[in-house]
Amino acid sequence: MKFNNRWISLLMVIMGIFIMNLAFTGPVAATVWTINETDHGMVTNSNIQKIIDNAQPGDTILFTKDMYTMINLAINKPLNIISTVGTQVYSCEMMIPSGSDELTAFSIYGGASGTNLTGFNIHNNNAGYAVNINNTTNIQVSNCSMSSWGGVGLNMRDSQNINVNNNTLYSSATGIKLNNSSSASITNNIITNNDDNGILFASNVSNTLINGNNITSNKYIGINILESCNNTTITSNSITQNVATGSNDGYGIYINTTINGLNITGNYIFKNGNFGICNDLGVTTLVNGTETLDNNFISGHVIRDVVRYIDDGTGEIVRAPVWIGETCFGGAKRLCPSAVLSGEAALGNITTKSNGVFTVSFVDSKTGINQTGFGSFYVTFFLNKNDTTKGSADTEDVWQSVLVKNGTATVDFSKYNFKSANNTLFALAPYVSFQTAQKNYTISVIQIFRN
Repeated sequence: MKFNNRWISLLMVIMGIFIMNLAFTGPVAATVWTINETDHGMVTNSNIQKIIDNAQPGDTILFTKDMYTMINLAINKPLNIISTVGTQVYSCEMMIPSGSDELTAFSIYGGASGTNLTGFNIHNNNAGYAVNINNTTNIQVSNCSMSSWGGVGLNMRDSQNINVNNNTLYSSATGIKLNNSSSASITNNIITNNDDNGILFASNVSNTLINGNNITSNKYIGINILESCNNTTITSNSITQNVATGSNDGYGIYINTTINGLNITGNYIFKNGNFGICNDLGVTTLVNGTETLDNNFISGHVIRDVVRYIDDGTGEIVRAPVWIGETCFGGAKRLCPSAVLSGEAALGNITTKSNGVFTVSFVDSKTGINQTGFGSFYVTFFLNKNDTTKGSADTEDVWQSVLVKNGTATVDFSKYNFKSANNTLFALAPYVSFQTAQKNYTISVIQIFRN
């Protein structure tokens, strides 16, 4: 009996030591794996892939060299893939990595949930993807540039909670493509010079946020909601000059599918060829409240700023009602008679906020009430402009371009030199008509000098 008690006591001591070790031992620190070898094409890619395969979840793969070619890396565990030098990465033209259905430089898939990819300049000179995210969740792609000649800059498929922030996506067929994915956040990116679409929605896309992006100079459509639209929010973006080269064939936002929640608010939609926002034949049901169009600046389109087309049942394509909230049309409204417009905003008068600081707001043209939902575009202010018959600046002009926020642009000239008398302020909004784009203001002496 004593023998048993002695062993029991010893076992209890060992267990106590083990528990204390657990209590006083912290988590194992993540490893930083530095990639600094000279580029030798596929041999180097194989070496990098081995490091990725050997890394533990949460480790960092740190690139410190300026360029690697023949890259086709597969990531299926949570890692931080980071370049601190803007590494130029060129995808392999001969091998498709695991987790992808096309050639790509980075294939992020499966167990990669939690992966962060940041700081690279990624090129695919073949039809495929610069980055492919497939069948995974919680991925962050930031501070990268991505191009894929004839393909897709960033392809997102069968994935959830993908955050695409502060990137440049250019010179692809499509900048970003979403397919069978939900809860994507596309924010603060530059999406430009793509041959077909800035952003493309394929099937079964839901709960998508598109916010604060500059979507410009894509050669057909800015945002193409082609096959699905489920709880989509498009807000505070600049969507401009998305139009085919040498023609007016272009759209700012194109919708051609059943809408189950679409919120388009606070955007600047300007000179996108024929159409600003087009609801095409695939939008089978549209009633007041199906989509929200509010506080957008929409102007400069050849055919219509906002339009909806339907088949009248005889095979003839006709325009149909579309409901539009408060909108600024930049002095040149292009709507068909079937459009239902609830309010129109215009450039208000310049006012003094404090000595040397001035504001101009966008107000409802009937009530004069400030419309605080407008933004994503600029108002240019000139102090004592030499020639007010034109909007461009002369060499000697003093001017500032100010972003409109919450419906108001605020300019600070307090550190500039004023004349002793007869100072004027000239404000110019991005209207199609120069005469309606401008506001003049005479500044009194008491508004110039500080107390």
